[in-house]
Amino acid sequence: MIRTLACFALSFATCGFIVAPVGAQTTAEQLDQIAKLSADQFDMQKETFVEARAWLKDAKHTIANDKLKKDDVVKLVDDLYTAGALRVYLTAITPTGDGQAAPALMAVVGGQPAVRTKAFEAVNTFIKTLTTAEGKPQLTETLKVPDAGQPVLTVAFTL
Repeated sequence: MIRTLACFALSFATCGFIVAPVGAQTTAEQLDQIAKLSADQFDMQKETFVEARAWLKDAKHTIANDKLKKDDVVKLVDDLYTAGALRVYLTAITPTGDGQAAPALMAVVGGQPAVRTKAFEAVNTFIKTLTTAEGKPQLTETLKVPDAGQPVLTVAFTL
């Protein structure tokens, strides 16, 4: 099963980031500021966070789950940018032979409700379309990632 996390932060403490907590009092503009600062910090962590579109173009790079099609992840990335994501990254990159593998994706979606709604729709559509090698759905239950106001959305490609 694809483990999907809809969270504000993906182990920010391990990356050395200090991020303000997100609560009911946080405005969309404040979430946009937090998202922009987070994206700027992610850009400086090139060994941990790589821009998804550019990285996926390399034929040597793969998704760290052989049950996922790279083209499906490319479509998800395109859908997230179309939704209005500020940046989409692949994270926790590991070397594999002469290439690299990505076990997770992180989209910086900001604080605007319309952008977050479209981004969550893209992730939920991606989850619904996943199938096994036999063509059966990977998920036997309805899984929907809720929008709780988080400016960063993370999807782990692990089964």
